[in-house]
Amino acid sequence: MNIHMKKTPQFKSVDKALCTFLDERQRAYKSSSEETYWHASGLGYCLRKQYFMRLGLEKTHATPYKYQFVAMDGNASHEWRQEALKDIGILLASEETLISEEHQYKGRYDALVKLTDGLSLIDIKTQGSRAWAYRKRAEKSGVSRAHKIQLGSYFLLLKKKYPKLKDARLYYYNRDTGEREEYIIHFTDTYLQKIIDILTTLNRYWKKQEVPPAPPMHDRKLCNYCDFRGYCKDLKKRGNADTLIENYAGKATTIKKK
Repeated sequence: MNIHMKKTPQFKSVDKALCTFLDERQRAYKSSSEETYWHASGLGYCLRKQYFMRLGLEKTHATPYKYQFVAMDGNASHEWRQEALKDIGILLASEETLISEEHQYKGRYDALVKLTDGLSLIDIKTQGSRAWAYRKRAEKSGVSRAHKIQLGSYFLLLKKKYPKLKDARLYYYNRDTGEREEYIIHFTDTYLQKIIDILTTLNRYWKKQEVPPAPPMHDRKLCNYCDFRGYCKDLKKRGNADTLIENYAGKATTIKKK
């Protein structure tokens, strides 16, 4: 996304310039987009956060710049790998947007490649050493539950376009050490149905104009990092979604229905 400043900016430091770029980028993205779908990046995580994002509410807590920098570096890491797969001759498609009107869902996968044993859907995940160690410690299989659900949602839709799609792979890269891990996943119909069930649940709350419940206590590790956590605190105090929306979003006093 190109950023066009109204006047020539002046900065005392490179870091301030880069942070301003991130602010302008976020502002430009918000003004040019409208959340009308559930997004793959949120599947597997808190239902409430996905609900607030689709509702178009303002964030109650800004994402720290250090996390924004990490995200941008992750995007750059994806790009060179996609280019490499293209140059080596095995990339069939990348960054394609998938939409399901039935489930009100939208996602964009990293790469579709042709390997010796068939077509494979690839999701690239860049992690720091702490996240890398936590994933290995928390998941016996080595695959993050949320990452697997996201990848499965892509597979669910892409399989309709590419019936010969054989499997999917999570390609993890540790940006601190250079370690790499590649996990091959064969999705069963039972597992894909679980993803459909998640989307069905989200749509049921959306239709009823009802905020989903908070996740169980043991699943609240990420709450302190959530950009929308202010809404949950307000809901806990008031227990009224309409009041919450009015307090934080002003004009957005009702939930849009499809």
